[in-house]
Amino acid sequence: MVTKNILPEYFDVVILGTGLPECIIAAACARSGLSVLHLDRNDYYGGLWASFNLQQIHHWLENESKEGGEIYDSSSFLQDGEKFVAASCRSFVEKIRYDFDNWKADELDLRLQNIDFQWRKFSLDLLPKILLSRGNMVKLLCDSSVARYCEFKSVDRFLCFSSQEDLSPLLVVPCSRGEIFRSDILSTLDKRRIMRFLQNCIKWRKNDNETNFWEEYTEKPFGTFIESFGITGRVKSIITDTLGILHSSANTREGLEAVCEFMESVGRYADSPFLWTLFGSGELPQGFARLCALFGGIYCLNRSVEGFIISNKRIEAVLTEGQRINCKHVITNRTYLPEQYLSSMSQKRINRTILISDQSILPDPEKEHISLLNLVSFENDASPYLLEVGYEGCAAPKGKYITHITARSQCDSYTILNPIVERLFEVAGNVFSFEKEISTVFTDQKPQIMWSLYFDVAEPLLMLEGIPINMGIVPCVDEHLNYDLVVCEVRLFKAKKIFKEFWPDYDFLPPSLSGDDDDELEKQIDIENFEENDYSSSSRIFEQT
Repeated sequence: MVTKNILPEYFDVVILGTGLPECIIAAACARSGLSVLHLDRNDYYGGLWASFNLQQIHHWLENESKEGGEIYDSSSFLQDGEKFVAASCRSFVEKIRYDFDNWKADELDLRLQNIDFQWRKFSLDLLPKILLSRGNMVKLLCDSSVARYCEFKSVDRFLCFSSQEDLSPLLVVPCSRGEIFRSDILSTLDKRRIMRFLQNCIKWRKNDNETNFWEEYTEKPFGTFIESFGITGRVKSIITDTLGILHSSANTREGLEAVCEFMESVGRYADSPFLWTLFGSGELPQGFARLCALFGGIYCLNRSVEGFIISNKRIEAVLTEGQRINCKHVITNRTYLPEQYLSSMSQKRINRTILISDQSILPDPEKEHISLLNLVSFENDASPYLLEVGYEGCAAPKGKYITHITARSQCDSYTILNPIVERLFEVAGNVFSFEKEISTVFTDQKPQIMWSLYFDVAEPLLMLEGIPINMGIVPCVDEHLNYDLVVCEVRLFKAKKIFKEFWPDYDFLPPSLSGDDDDELEKQIDIENFEENDYSSSSRIFEQT
């Protein structure tokens, strides 16, 4: 094999794959003064955390369907006592489906013609996530100054289903204290009950040892605990499905934690607790990669990795395109992991569908929104949720909307998610027209699907026995709404935990500014079109009620 580029022969750490956890660890290593080589067999950053335009996602689908890997003669690179273990080259993306099978040819051509000429203006996330304003990821972005490489916008609309016949199927849910009192979907009594419930949640958060009002419900469903406050029906759904969206199908303790995390983030940057990364979640891995490169990290995309040279249960070197790279540590995702370390059993599948539609699921003639809808009422075991982004989120051209639905189950994505899609969208067989006037877009009609994709991600379980002691394996992609599990320190295989295990004497991406000026750090989060307001923290808001 002919080497494309000759690299230095030694690095402190070689990192394989440019997903978000890999890029975070790479930035932390480079920031600590370690020499970093970051390789990716793909020609783009992000792996399964990437964002693509319409043309790029078609190329991605073509590559995902190809079988990879070639047998490589490593004997000339081995020294006494060393052995070569081949890296795997496999995809964990399965059950890919374009749902245009039932469309007539002329209808399909018309749809594709309408969006293909705008292909550059779409940003389609493979696995989209949003940021909790007071979550670990926002803190990491501010501390590391990576926030300056990205722009953000508030997720400004939370939706829920109405169970009352005289209301539309979807309702806008109030989140902040002001929105709750201004809401016309809640009675005065309901508002008082919600405020009383939230006050008790905050008291529990401050000192749960002294708050015993919840103890008898500890392991019971969160909904049962809410009913003890006299909250039932649609109001109960607002709390469990919206305020508690961070932990669906929770018991009481988990539900209390989810509601408190939600409310503590309300008011930090806007009335919403969540932020969306403009141009897609794929901007975050690139931001951390940029920080790594700034501190001397070397990046090589579109570069294959043949395998690992191992001696005495340690990786001594990585073979990449005919060159031996000696190193002290290797960080990798599972797509490079040798087959002997992968179980034949897979975890639950992450079910995904991406839809391009001609209007929002709840049109607003005054402005566009970034919307979030908990779909747990459709499929409780799979805990699906919907995220809708359009022009305001820099994810689609004006007048088009991207809808992401994510779940986790043992079934394939089409089986789990298509019934939800049929409930919310017009599907095959209905009349479609691109000749709508703007004034007629905001009707009671369901959005029309112009393009759709279903796929599953099924990453296998690990066989921990025999894994080299200087190899770190980053966490799998997950179905969770926000990023906090990616950087968590205490959970196995999380980015911060991996870093601290290998380099306990180094700080993990410490603040780049001198001192502890939190105000200066927070200013790095740039909220697009955000007007300065005197927002208070939610804990103070509800204490004063």
